[in-house]
Amino acid sequence: MNKRPEPTTFIAVTPTMRQLIENVIEDLLLLLDELDGDPDAEEDDPAGDDV
Repeated sequence: MNKRPEPTTFIAVTPTMRQLIENVIEDLLLLLDELDGDPDAEEDDPAGDDV
């Protein structure tokens, strides 16, 4: 009925790949800061629990 997926193949993370990943994450954070308007603004309730 439910077929198990094939096992995941892991890849080695080289120092160059790690740097690229870090750069992409930093770029995405900068993009979010631009979209938010205030890079230091944080939600009072980050979990989204509206009371």
